Amino acid sequence: MQRGLDAAEGLGDGLVYAGFSLGVMPAQQLAQTRPGARGALLLHACLPVSEFTDRSLPDYDEEAAALLMRRVLDFLDR
Repeated sequence: MQRGLDAAEGLGDGLVYAGFSLGVMPAQQLAQTRPGARGALLLHACLPVSEFTDRSLPDYDEEAAALLMRRVLDFLDR
């Protein structure tokens, strides 16, 4: 957790913080507490493994992963 928070030191305003799995915790904290945060992408946390976008897992769903990528890019474009 602390490593994730420390990694953001010295970064400017207007950022979108992203976290995967355990990295969701520092990303969420940074998005909620750093001035100028624009948003957060919180992925792969509190979901069953079957919902992950990791193609190495047996339940990987290519169509769902592509939809996620489109939504993330649309979010960032806004």
